[in-house]
Amino acid sequence: MTLTALAAQGRDIKLAEERIEGYRNFCNKLWNASRFALMNLDGFDMATTSVDRDDLALADRWILSRLNHTIADVRRALDEYKFNEVANALYRFTWNEVCDWYLELSKPRLSGREPGKEAAQHTLAHVMETTLRLLHPIMPFITEELWQRFKPSGEPVAGASYPKVDEARFDDAIEGEMAVVMEVTVAIRNIKGELGVKPAQPLSAFLYVGDKSPVADVVTRQAPFINTLTNAAVRLIGSRDDKPADFAVGMAAGCELFVDLAGLVDMDERRKKVEKELAKLEKEIAVYDKKLSNERFVANAPPEVVEKDRLKLAKFKEEADKLRAYL
Repeated sequence: MTLTALAAQGRDIKLAEERIEGYRNFCNKLWNASRFALMNLDGFDMATTSVDRDDLALADRWILSRLNHTIADVRRALDEYKFNEVANALYRFTWNEVCDWYLELSKPRLSGREPGKEAAQHTLAHVMETTLRLLHPIMPFITEELWQRFKPSGEPVAGASYPKVDEARFDDAIEGEMAVVMEVTVAIRNIKGELGVKPAQPLSAFLYVGDKSPVADVVTRQAPFINTLTNAAVRLIGSRDDKPADFAVGMAAGCELFVDLAGLVDMDERRKKVEKELAKLEKEIAVYDKKLSNERFVANAPPEVVEKDRLKLAKFKEEADKLRAYL
C-alpha cells in the first residue's frame, strides 16, 4: 500500500518509515471497521434481503453515491496507470468517509435504537465487500483474510469481479445535504473542543440561516443525524435576537451557529478563542488581498483560479466581520 501510494509517475520514491507506519495504521482502521461490520451483520444475508431506495436513509444514499464516485476515480486512475491516485482515493474513502462518518451515522440503526436496521445492514455489507474488492490489488493479504470472514464459502476475493460504476447511485442532491450535516457537525465539535466541553456533554445549538432556505430544509430533515453525531439538540431560529444569552458562535454551511454554553465555559476563555480564530482569518485575508492585488497574477492566472480566490477572500471577510461583531 505504501509503495503504491508513493508511486507517482515520473518521480523517484523517497521511502520513509513514517509513511509505512501511516499505512499500517490504515490497515488497523480497515480491520477494525470490518470487525464492527461483522459484529452487526451476524445472521444477515444480503442475497436474501431486498431493500428499496425509499428504505435508505440519508447516510446510506450518501455513502453509496460516494462509493460509486470512488469506483469511477479508481478505474480511471488504473486505466491511466496512476497507481498512487488509486491508493489515495481508496485511503480517503475508507478512512474519511466510511470510518469517520458512515459507521458513526449507522450505529443507532444497527443497534435497533432507530428504525431502518435492515437497510443499514444491507448498505454496510455492500460497502465493505466492495471496498475489499477495490483494495485487493494493492493490499492482497489483509483483504483476502477479511474477505474470507465476510464470504466463508472459500472463494478467493481475486475470483470476484472488480467493482463497476453504478451511475444510478450518483446522488448530487444527497451529497449536498450530507455536506450541510457534516459542516454543522464539525462546527459544533470544534466549539466543544476549543472550549474544553466534553464530547458527551449534551447542549443546545441554534442555527440562523437568514435567506438560505435550502439549508433550513436540510437541517430540519436531518437534525437527528446531527444530534447523534454531536450530542447537541440543533434548532433553527428566525432572528439573531433569538440566540441564547450565553453562547459561542461559529460558521456552518454559510450560516451562523450559536451554541448555548450557559454555565459551561468561562467568558474570558471564550473571548480568547474567538480572537485567535479572528487572527487566523485576518492572516488568510492578508494573503489573498496581496495575491489579488498583484496585477500580473490576475492577468496571467486562469480566470477560474482568480474567481475561486476572490470567492475565498469574500468568504473569509464575511466570517471575520461576524466574529468582530460577536466580540
